[in-house]
Amino acid sequence: MAGKRLTSLTETTFLDNEDRVYIEDVSEATNSQSKWIRKDNLQSTLNLSSSTGSRLISGGMQWVTGLQYQSINLVYEIAGSQFAITDGTSVTLDAADGSNPRIDLIFGDDLGVLGKSTGTPASTPTANTLPAHQFQLTLATIATSATTPTGVSIRTVYVEDAGQSAEFDATENTSAARIVMDNTSSPLTGSKDIKTTAAITDGDLITFIHSTATTLTNLSSIGLDIKVLADWSNDYLILKLLDSSVEVGTVNIDSAFLVIDFTTTTTQTLTIFKADFSFVSGQTEFDKIEIYNRVRGSSSILYQMDEIYIFEDADTVEPISVTASDVSVDAGAFSGSLSSSDDNVQDALETLDDGLVNDTTPQLGGSLDTNAFSVEWSKGADVASATELLLLRDGNYFDITGTTTITTIEDSADAWKVGAIAVLQFDDILTLTHHATNLILPSAANIATVAGDIAIMQKVASGDWKCVSYNRASGTALIGDGTGDALVANPLSQFAATTSAQLAGVISNETGSALLVFNTSPTLVTPLLGTPTSGVLSNCTAYPTGTTSLEGALELATVAEVKTGTSTALAVTPEGVNKRNESLDFAASDETTLIAVADDVLNINMPNYATTLSGISASLVTAPTGSVATFDVEEAGSTILSTLITIDATEFTSETAATPPVISDTAIAANAILSFNIDGVGSTIAGKGLKFWIYFNRA
Repeated sequence: MAGKRLTSLTETTFLDNEDRVYIEDVSEATNSQSKWIRKDNLQSTLNLSSSTGSRLISGGMQWVTGLQYQSINLVYEIAGSQFAITDGTSVTLDAADGSNPRIDLIFGDDLGVLGKSTGTPASTPTANTLPAHQFQLTLATIATSATTPTGVSIRTVYVEDAGQSAEFDATENTSAARIVMDNTSSPLTGSKDIKTTAAITDGDLITFIHSTATTLTNLSSIGLDIKVLADWSNDYLILKLLDSSVEVGTVNIDSAFLVIDFTTTTTQTLTIFKADFSFVSGQTEFDKIEIYNRVRGSSSILYQMDEIYIFEDADTVEPISVTASDVSVDAGAFSGSLSSSDDNVQDALETLDDGLVNDTTPQLGGSLDTNAFSVEWSKGADVASATELLLLRDGNYFDITGTTTITTIEDSADAWKVGAIAVLQFDDILTLTHHATNLILPSAANIATVAGDIAIMQKVASGDWKCVSYNRASGTALIGDGTGDALVANPLSQFAATTSAQLAGVISNETGSALLVFNTSPTLVTPLLGTPTSGVLSNCTAYPTGTTSLEGALELATVAEVKTGTSTALAVTPEGVNKRNESLDFAASDETTLIAVADDVLNINMPNYATTLSGISASLVTAPTGSVATFDVEEAGSTILSTLITIDATEFTSETAATPPVISDTAIAANAILSFNIDGVGSTIAGKGLKFWIYFNRA
């Protein structure tokens, strides 16, 4: 759901798409509490009045160098009037005292002018008290003879991709296919910057990591320079702070929250203050920064990024959401749980503590009373089907497009909590693949979807999802309840007695008629056996037509068995004899003369019947050296080979050639003349004693 930090509790502070607001109790700096509450509940419970107090609305003062601070996105309010200070307006504190420390204040006044209140040096210094027309923006402790305020520093995350210890170690997950971490082509500053060189894919990640963590107590802001190279206002970046792999805080960089101007190609400087982050309760430090590229539209994220810093200042003032002077509590709205004297926010929040939930890890102390309102889910952006289906946290209901088979469901940085529910509607035909842990489906079987099917998925462990319900668009059941269905656990025994004729009535491709036959002592009536593959006829009482005995009956070999010689114990028919493999070999030169390139070194007449070639080879008694010897075979002037016969250097036969010959024309006519050519010889020793072998059988 959308949310907004309150800067003034009037009805005009709520946008239409914001259904909850953020209340922060800043009365105790060492024990601050923050709560989310629904806008409609807050407005019905608290009497919102015009602001009469002073507060920081956004931005703040950021330490720059020495004793100098400057304004960034600074807007504050005094007595109901707001003042926006130009970025970069600086305030320089006085030089440190040589004997004692002091505490200085930087303030904005009711004329929109920044100023400083220099404290009195003392062994135990205190800050001055500001008058009502001045509002404190930050506090600076100036130690004895110090040249910078206590606790301020700037950590370099990325400037020149130098890695630790000068910077953070910087990496990306596209193998430089889309993100270059050391771009030298027109960098924003210096000699290098980060640049996206191709359209970013959803989930592309930039990571910065350092062995020394930054504590949240000292975090003031994170600054970076960015240049938009193409309009990607449909998409955004998610900046995450992590302690190792544990999420600490997140903030979106987009056109709504941390505003980027997508109409300019000039470099923009973004300052992300601590108050802009949504932090996870209980986390105290971070050593990793991730920039997650969220692509959800047709635009392409393209940008350059540089000059990334962490600004540390434990005394930074954060935006104040609510003060006692802004609201009064309508005790009657809480069914008497508040007394009429509870007219300040601190008392109200303490009383309402059990009814409010922490903004980062919502929990209920009892049953949920929706107060006559519905609990609404939101629809996320359409998700393209993929082998690993990626679900983001922009809703609970998703349309799944495309036809790619889905084998697992992943969620960004494992953001979905175990037990979370997601509803998927399929817009096309695809396959959900069952897995015992990663993707558990009903009946432990794959599901073929059709457009309009809906699956309700529940996350049962990290990376593991289970389909708890599947509804066909047609309304038919995915799996029957066993009543009338033949299942492994409830087979045909559930049916009433069924005759052979009844069973034949529901079978469409049976052979024969009458009764079913089983394998023990069946009686076959005029069966057509076809060609048996095995069997023993010794118990048969009749003999083949024209014979009086089965003695001497032989099992005949098939033509294929004759050709391949796979059985030597079977009888062979005349046809089998005709089909047997034959071979011929011929000498194409003498044993002592070197061979040379020539055509028609050998011509042979094939037998007086059509043949099918099954193999061909050549050999030499003296091996060629220096290069390969090559030979061709032609019928009627055309080669019968798609890959010629070769004898490799130092080899004696083509049987060992790295590239064996391939016969492209195996059908040889009766009485055909085959011509043998020498196309190449060894470059050092040509070779001697050439012979050819052909292998064939009758067609």
